[in-house]
Amino acid sequence: MPLQFDSLPARVTKSTLLRWILDSEEVKKQQVGRIEIFGRQGSVEVPDSAGPRLAKRLDGRKLNGRVTQVWYEGGDEERNRSGHFKKLSRWLEMERSAEEEQAAELREASGGSDSSSSLANLVMRRSQAVLAQARHALGNRLSELRDVVLGLKDPTCEDCPSLTFEDANLNESQQEAIACPFRPVIQELFVNVSGLILY
Repeated sequence: MPLQFDSLPARVTKSTLLRWILDSEEVKKQQVGRIEIFGRQGSVEVPDSAGPRLAKRLDGRKLNGRVTQVWYEGGDEERNRSGHFKKLSRWLEMERSAEEEQAAELREASGGSDSSSSLANLVMRRSQAVLAQARHALGNRLSELRDVVLGLKDPTCEDCPSLTFEDANLNESQQEAIACPFRPVIQELFVNVSGLILY
């Protein structure tokens, strides 16, 4: 019955795996059957009498510098089912230990402070930054330009010199067009932009 391997080192060969099994001194070379390696997993056929001892001896030991999980799948159906659940529990244990290591690294990186509320802190910081930007943009020139472009307010020219019109025949709208020559362009731009947004 097969002895199962998981987390094998990259590029491990059948001969390396055979040597590692024989070094345990639980089986002889003649007792070892077919060896299969697929990716980071593998299986080796060994006698039922030596399988559990080999699994116990090799499980958790390093092969070429990498900790390898080993278990034995017995011959009968019930053992195979229990082996499946043992494999699942082993994977859960590996996941738990990996999460503990990751949490320890995060604690170390954060200087030991509690980072359980870090998402809430990030949300609060972001909302504070948005409020600060809104407060900052409340009275500046860019906010005025935005309001003019959106049509919320008419363009003004605070620093414009007062105009005296030499031609007395100009009506009020013509004088206004001369006073603020960019108003029609801005209004046309607003109509085009709002048309793109609406349609």
